[in-house]
Amino acid sequence: MIVSAMPEPNLLIVIFAVFCIVTKMKISESLASQRREVRLPVEILSHVISYIPSGSVGQSTAWACCLVSRQWYSAAISKLYEKPRLAGHNFEEFAALICPPVNTHIRRIGLEHYVTHLDVSGVAYESTNSLTARLLGRVGPTLRDFIAPATSFS
Repeated sequence: MIVSAMPEPNLLIVIFAVFCIVTKMKISESLASQRREVRLPVEILSHVISYIPSGSVGQSTAWACCLVSRQWYSAAISKLYEKPRLAGHNFEEFAALICPPVNTHIRRIGLEHYVTHLDVSGVAYESTNSLTARLLGRVGPTLRDFIAPATSFS
Protein backbone atom coordinates (compact mmCIF):
# COMPACT_ATOMS: atom_id res chain seq x y z
CA MET A 1 0.00 0.00 0.00
CA ILE A 2 1.41 3.37 -0.99
CA VAL A 3 0.47 6.02 1.53
CA SER A 4 1.22 9.01 -0.71
CA ALA A 5 -1.30 7.80 -3.32
CA MET A 6 -4.14 7.82 -0.82
CA PRO A 7 -6.36 10.92 -0.70
CA GLU A 8 -6.04 13.10 2.38
CA PRO A 9 -8.70 11.96 4.88
CA ASN A 10 -11.26 14.22 6.45
CA LEU A 11 -10.18 15.32 9.94
CA LEU A 12 -13.39 14.16 11.62
CA ILE A 13 -13.13 10.71 10.07
CA VAL A 14 -9.56 10.38 11.32
CA ILE A 15 -10.55 11.50 14.83
CA PHE A 16 -13.48 9.08 14.93
CA ALA A 17 -11.39 6.17 13.63
CA VAL A 18 -8.65 6.81 16.19
CA PHE A 19 -11.25 7.07 18.95
CA CYS A 20 -12.78 3.74 17.89
CA ILE A 21 -9.40 2.02 17.78
CA VAL A 22 -8.30 3.30 21.17
CA THR A 23 -11.53 2.52 22.99
CA LYS A 24 -11.98 -0.78 21.10
CA MET A 25 -15.58 0.05 20.46
CA LYS A 26 -17.59 -1.19 17.52
CA ILE A 27 -18.70 1.31 14.90
CA SER A 28 -22.35 0.48 15.62
CA GLU A 29 -22.03 1.41 19.30
CA SER A 30 -23.15 4.85 20.33
CA LEU A 31 -20.55 7.44 21.30
CA ALA A 32 -22.90 8.58 24.05
CA SER A 33 -22.57 5.22 25.78
CA GLN A 34 -18.86 5.86 26.42
CA ARG A 35 -18.75 7.82 29.72
CA ARG A 36 -15.07 7.67 30.58
CA GLU A 37 -12.46 10.06 29.22
CA VAL A 38 -10.15 8.50 26.69
CA ARG A 39 -6.55 9.66 26.63
CA LEU A 40 -5.02 9.18 23.21
CA PRO A 41 -1.27 8.80 22.81
CA VAL A 42 0.47 12.10 22.07
CA GLU A 43 1.73 10.76 18.73
CA ILE A 44 -1.81 10.07 17.52
CA LEU A 45 -3.08 13.46 18.66
CA SER A 46 -0.18 15.18 16.93
CA HIS A 47 -0.95 13.26 13.75
CA VAL A 48 -4.62 14.24 13.90
CA ILE A 49 -3.73 17.90 14.55
CA SER A 50 -1.34 17.85 11.58
CA TYR A 51 -4.37 17.50 9.27
CA ILE A 52 -5.73 20.88 10.32
CA PRO A 53 -5.28 23.21 7.35
CA SER A 54 -3.71 26.66 7.54
CA GLY A 55 -5.88 29.74 7.25
CA SER A 56 -9.03 30.94 8.94
CA VAL A 57 -10.78 27.54 8.89
CA GLY A 58 -7.72 25.90 10.38
CA GLN A 59 -7.43 28.47 13.13
CA SER A 60 -11.05 28.03 14.20
CA THR A 61 -10.60 24.24 14.08
CA ALA A 62 -7.44 24.44 16.22
CA TRP A 63 -9.34 26.66 18.67
CA ALA A 64 -12.13 24.06 18.87
CA CYS A 65 -9.56 21.30 19.48
CA CYS A 66 -8.09 23.34 22.34
CA LEU A 67 -11.51 23.30 24.02
CA VAL A 68 -11.87 19.48 24.04
CA SER A 69 -9.61 18.70 27.00
CA ARG A 70 -6.27 19.60 28.53
CA GLN A 71 -4.55 16.94 26.47
CA TRP A 72 -6.07 18.26 23.24
CA TYR A 73 -5.17 21.80 24.33
CA SER A 74 -1.54 20.79 24.72
CA ALA A 75 -1.53 19.18 21.28
CA ALA A 76 -3.39 21.95 19.40
CA ILE A 77 -2.10 25.18 20.99
CA SER A 78 0.97 25.27 18.77
CA LYS A 79 -1.21 25.05 15.65
CA LEU A 80 -3.46 27.82 16.97
CA TYR A 81 -0.62 30.30 17.47
CA GLU A 82 1.58 29.18 14.58
CA LYS A 83 0.11 31.66 12.10
CA PRO A 84 -2.27 34.02 13.93
CA ARG A 85 -4.86 36.01 11.97
CA LEU A 86 -4.32 39.60 13.00
CA ALA A 87 -6.47 42.58 12.14
CA GLY A 88 -7.08 45.96 13.72
CA HIS A 89 -9.71 44.66 16.13
CA ASN A 90 -7.64 41.85 17.68
CA PHE A 91 -4.04 43.06 17.43
CA GLU A 92 -4.01 44.83 20.81
CA GLU A 93 -5.32 41.72 22.61
CA PHE A 94 -2.84 39.46 20.82
CA ALA A 95 0.08 41.75 21.61
CA ALA A 96 -0.99 42.02 25.27
CA LEU A 97 -1.15 38.23 25.50
CA ILE A 98 2.24 37.66 23.90
CA CYS A 99 4.07 40.58 25.52
CA PRO A 100 2.10 42.06 28.43
CA PRO A 101 3.15 45.50 29.68
CA VAL A 102 5.78 45.34 32.42
CA ASN A 103 3.76 47.39 34.89
CA THR A 104 0.83 44.92 34.89
CA HIS A 105 2.90 42.16 36.55
CA ILE A 106 1.27 39.48 34.41
CA ARG A 107 3.23 36.24 34.17
CA ARG A 108 4.39 35.33 30.67
CA ILE A 109 2.56 32.31 29.30
CA GLY A 110 5.13 31.30 26.67
CA LEU A 111 2.85 31.39 23.66
CA GLU A 112 5.41 33.48 21.76
CA HIS A 113 7.41 30.32 21.10
CA TYR A 114 4.66 28.96 18.84
CA VAL A 115 4.45 31.97 16.49
CA THR A 116 6.32 31.22 13.25
CA HIS A 117 4.43 33.41 10.75
CA LEU A 118 3.38 36.95 11.60
CA ASP A 119 1.37 39.15 9.23
CA VAL A 120 0.78 42.63 10.64
CA SER A 121 0.01 44.28 7.30
CA GLY A 122 -3.64 44.77 8.29
CA VAL A 123 -2.86 46.57 11.55
CA ALA A 124 -0.69 49.41 10.23
CA TYR A 125 -2.79 52.26 11.56
CA GLU A 126 -4.11 50.43 14.61
CA SER A 127 -0.90 49.94 16.57
CA THR A 128 2.08 51.95 17.67
CA ASN A 129 5.59 51.27 16.47
CA SER A 130 6.72 50.47 20.01
CA LEU A 131 4.01 47.81 20.45
CA THR A 132 4.90 46.22 17.11
CA ALA A 133 8.61 46.35 17.99
CA ARG A 134 7.95 44.73 21.41
CA LEU A 135 5.92 42.00 19.73
CA LEU A 136 8.69 41.38 17.20
CA GLY A 137 11.26 41.22 19.98
CA ARG A 138 9.24 38.60 21.80
CA VAL A 139 8.44 36.34 18.81
CA GLY A 140 11.72 36.98 16.98
CA PRO A 141 13.59 33.80 17.93
CA THR A 142 10.96 31.50 16.38
CA LEU A 143 9.72 33.78 13.58
CA ARG A 144 10.25 32.46 10.04
CA ASP A 145 7.96 34.77 8.03
CA PHE A 146 7.11 38.37 8.77
CA ILE A 147 4.89 40.69 6.73
CA ALA A 148 5.50 44.26 7.87
CA PRO A 149 2.84 46.91 8.45
CA ALA A 150 1.99 49.26 5.60
CA THR A 151 3.70 52.15 7.39
CA SER A 152 7.41 52.12 7.99
CA PHE A 153 9.20 52.18 11.32
CA SER A 154 10.70 55.60 11.89
